[in-house]
Amino acid sequence: MNRLLLVRVPAGVDLVEHIEAVAEQHGIHAAIVRSGPGSLMRACVQAGGRPVEVPGPAAEILVMAGEVMAGTGAQLYGSVGDPDGRVYAGQFVRGRNPVCITVELTLEALPPAPSH
Repeated sequence: MNRLLLVRVPAGVDLVEHIEAVAEQHGIHAAIVRSGPGSLMRACVQAGGRPVEVPGPAAEILVMAGEVMAGTGAQLYGSVGDPDGRVYAGQFVRGRNPVCITVELTLEALPPAPSH
């Protein structure tokens, strides 16, 4: 049975870095990330081979999913809306997505791969 963690990312903390830290703190080597509601002060997603800045304040996360793996970190993909209603999509860039008020998400820890 997989472990499920409900995570609240606090204001001012980078989204990607916090997910990586929570996984490490709980000894999770691999997990699926699923998002709930949340907003970012500003966002940055990798799209079309380049980082795209999403203006704030309060860029809303519309959808987000991904994984976190020990050794490679979090790979999070999704879309965000800026205050003027424009939508941006791509991979969230580590260190460039500070949370505005809160982001709520789940980490579903995956069981270790069987050894043969």
